[in-house]
Amino acid sequence: PGGTPPEPIGLWRTTLAAPAAQPLLIVLDDVASAGQVAPLLPGPPHHMIITSRNTLSTLAAHRIDLAPLDAGESVRLLDRALRHTVPGDGRVTESPQDAERLAALRGRLPLALRIGAALLLDDPHRPLSDEVAALAEARDRLDRLRYDDVDEQGRPLGVRAAFDLSYARLGAEQRRAFDLLGVVPGADFGPETAADVLDRTRPEADR
Repeated sequence: PGGTPPEPIGLWRTTLAAPAAQPLLIVLDDVASAGQVAPLLPGPPHHMIITSRNTLSTLAAHRIDLAPLDAGESVRLLDRALRHTVPGDGRVTESPQDAERLAALRGRLPLALRIGAALLLDDPHRPLSDEVAALAEARDRLDRLRYDDVDEQGRPLGVRAAFDLSYARLGAEQRRAFDLLGVVPGADFGPETAADVLDRTRPEADR
């Protein structure tokens, strides 16, 4: 918070500009804002990869938007995750329709699919259909997208934890909109409905 102090930034730039400096690929993960990393952008011959939950549209960088995996990619990821630990685990290939349904219920998100694979590995005799049935109840689905462990960086293995971090970064008005629009029935709605729910004008709702 508040950016990086100027002294470390100066040292960083001096190090990168040193004649003997080898080309580097720098990876900054889960960046909150463009201002947080703008002073750190390297010049040639160095490169930087930045991951973020936000668009960072003011950053002078090429942006690649990542969408959820498609159905085929999701099923293949689930199958690989199972077979990586137990090469003979053929539950995905034996029940392709259940596998596709399970991937859809997990939002086709890599983290959710990894968690699903871990849960299935803990119970090697459980058919995919049982997991599909357990996730079909939408009211508690988010609570089931978790595993009691942490990843290699010590972060909780849970989709809710990732959502909570994104939610915490919203302003008060954005949080209110998220809370209210989240209970609108149906899979989709238009800006007019959003304006009514938020009790705002159409331009305010659009923003």
